[in-house]
Formats: sequence, structure tokens, C-alpha cells
Amino acid sequence: MALSPITITFELSPAEAALAGCDRAGEFTVPVYPSELSAPARALLAEIIGHKRRSSDGDTERVPVPTEGTIQAAHAWLEAVVAAIETRKRQAKEQYEARIQAALSRPDTDWIAGRGDRVYCLNHDNDGYSDSFGGRPQYEPALIKNGPSGSYFGRDELADPRIIERIKCIESGALAQARAEWEVKFREWQAVVREREARDLAVAQQKEAALKRRAAQLETWLAEHGTPAQRKRRERGLLPDAEIIDGIREQAFAPLDDFARFERITDADVLALAEEGYYEADYTTRKPESCTDEQIERVAEIERLMPGATVELVEHVGFIAGRTEADDPEIVRLSIKVTVRVGELTRSREYAA
Repeated sequence: MALSPITITFELSPAEAALAGCDRAGEFTVPVYPSELSAPARALLAEIIGHKRRSSDGDTERVPVPTEGTIQAAHAWLEAVVAAIETRKRQAKEQYEARIQAALSRPDTDWIAGRGDRVYCLNHDNDGYSDSFGGRPQYEPALIKNGPSGSYFGRDELADPRIIERIKCIESGALAQARAEWEVKFREWQAVVREREARDLAVAQQKEAALKRRAAQLETWLAEHGTPAQRKRRERGLLPDAEIIDGIREQAFAPLDDFARFERITDADVLALAEEGYYEADYTTRKPESCTDEQIERVAEIERLMPGATVELVEHVGFIAGRTEADDPEIVRLSIKVTVRVGELTRSREYAA
């Protein structure tokens, strides 16, 4: 059986040909002699012939395609590609070693996750984040997933014996201490949460008890002071609580029936201050800076008639909306606000000052 010569096919693009000063472009096949090549060049040639690597792909692109279809040019190209591959591998090894040494030089604290770091391991499922409710510690200390803060390790780095040993030291030292400190804070947070939950439960129970007392108060008042018709309506679910509360209010403020009720400022009162045009009225209340002798005597009389009630003077102000100057016109009226507590109900009413 006759043996065929070994060849390699190159593809010289028009652009490459133009840059190299060649007048022709396209594919050309060149014989090669493996016996004259170095072992790495023969391995590269075998990959190209076996289609594991093409002469126009990968590291081969780092070396220009030969422009001469000679054996010497093909051999020189193969050796140049081998040199480029070795250079890349050496640089990658140097960069890898630099990353390892840089990581090993970092303090232990840089290997422990902070807020927002992706972590290497955790005892819960939220990947370092946690609810800020009640001052809960923001993360459980753990090793950062991709090396120390600011580094981005892959599987090779994390499998490096030096990194594995460093991680073991951190786990038994700084990480263990950080976790112990975190556990103290976490237990303190749990205590705060339990205290808050107990307080909220007590408040809820107090509110529930108050609602029950309020309901009992309404039923008692209805039984003692309601009309027969009201009681019948209540039995059929046709008497709202608001009507009973109105009755309690009227009864509570009965001693003041002879006092005139406060007449609130109306939009018409306020808009009468404005010139022609479209305006809106606005209102506010404030504590008065003065009052007349008659007004303070009226306050004293109400306090005498309503022992235990809170009685105060309130200044009601009506003004044109959007006007804030001190000399802008406004309407001012004083009222006497009376607030009483009847069982579980707090009600207020305003009277003319």
C-alpha cells in the first residue's frame, strides 16, 4: 500500500492577503514533514489533521496564516502556534498564582461574608440576606462563595490545596469567632422579638377586653335607658351601635343643655373675605393666646357641671386656601371643647365661647 504525504490546508482571507502584500487569497495545501517538527508541533499537527483544532481557530489566530505555500513556512507556522500556546499557558499560570497569593495575603475577615456578599455556606436559605425587622442581624457569618471579598474564584482556585488549608484555618478561627458573636446578637434579637410579641399580644388582649366591655356597656345602657322599641329593634339586629352611642352622648352632655353649641365657620363665611374670582376655603385650629373674662367664667361653670371632663378653649380659623401671609384676612372663633370618658367611650362636644 502506497503511503500519502501529510498535508495541511490554510485559508488566507483577502484581508490577510492585503495586509501581507499578497496578490492572491484563498485556500492552499502544503505538505509537512512531522519528522522535522518538535514534539509539541507534531501534537498540534495531529489535532489539526484530526479536526480537533482548525488552522483558523483558537490559539492559531494569534499567529498569522503563512502567505507562502512552502514546507518551511508551514513548519514555521506550526512552531509559532506552539510558542503562542505555551505563552498563553504560562501567562494563565502566572495569573492563577497571582490570584492565589493575593487571596492568601488577605486578612481572615475579608473571607467572611458581609451584607450583600455571595456566601460559600449558610445554615439558612436566604443566601446572606435577612429581614431587617426588629434589628435582626443582617447575615450569618460564612465563607464567601468565590474567595475573599473582591476576588472571584472558580473551581480550580477553590480546589487549590493552599486555599483549602486557608479555609480550614478560617473556619476554626475567625469564622468560628464571628459566628459566635453573631449568635449572641441573634439571641438578643430573638429576645427582643419575644418581648415585642408578648407586648403586642398583651395590647391585643387589652383591645379585645375593651371591645367586650364596650359591647357590655352598650347593652347595659340599652336595658336601663333605651326605649322598648329600641330593645325590640336590637333583638332583630336593626339597632346599630351608633344610635346607642348617640344616646349615651346625649345623656353624658345633658348637664350642658342650657349652653349654646358652637357654630362652625362655613365656606361662605371664609369666601366672603375674598375678592371676585374662584377661591377655596381652608381651616385649622390652634391654641388661643387670650380670652375674655366672660369666656373663662364659662369654662369654669362647665367644669363645675361636668366634673372629670376635660375642658379647653380652642381657636378655630378659616382662611383663603393658599394664602400664608401674616396679614391675610381670616375668620377666628373660639369654642369650648368638652371631652368626657363614659366607660369605654370617649366623646367630645364643642360649645360657644
